[in-house]
Amino acid sequence: MEMEDSKENKLILDVIMGKISKIDFENIFPEKLSKNYLLNKINRSKIKKDSDELEYALLLIPYIQDYNLEYFSNIFRELLEGNWHNQQEVLIDILSNTPDEKNIETFYLVAITNYNDRSWDEGIESLAIKCIWGLRRINTLKSWKKIELLSQSNNSIIRLAAKEHLKNRVNG
Repeated sequence: MEMEDSKENKLILDVIMGKISKIDFENIFPEKLSKNYLLNKINRSKIKKDSDELEYALLLIPYIQDYNLEYFSNIFRELLEGNWHNQQEVLIDILSNTPDEKNIETFYLVAITNYNDRSWDEGIESLAIKCIWGLRRINTLKSWKKIELLSQSNNSIIRLAAKEHLKNRVNG
């Protein structure tokens, strides 16, 4: 399985970097690029707590013909709560594409979580700000209440970002 994964991952990099075309990629790739394949790859990364494998899985999304965000939303929210990988911002971006009320609590929890143990992280603020944008996009009373809570954060960057969104909501 490891050898197979490394060959698949090399193909994923090749198509992302433009070394092979999408058509060639789909013809060469050893598996059918389906939502079930993607879900299995994500689950394998989760079981192994393999951040790189999760990244490769997420890179496959544009090539999955039957991709449907709803199908993956639960596992993406679950992954956001994990601290074994560095894909939180990518997952927030993906989930923000559909303003789903089920994301409210997850976005809020990620925004208030301190990820200081992550040497790769340039700051929790960028992650929290993406969460604020995601909450704003949901645009329900409950999501705005979470932004109001974030506007009282001890972190000045998060507090100011939340206040700016609240101000724009009132003025815009």
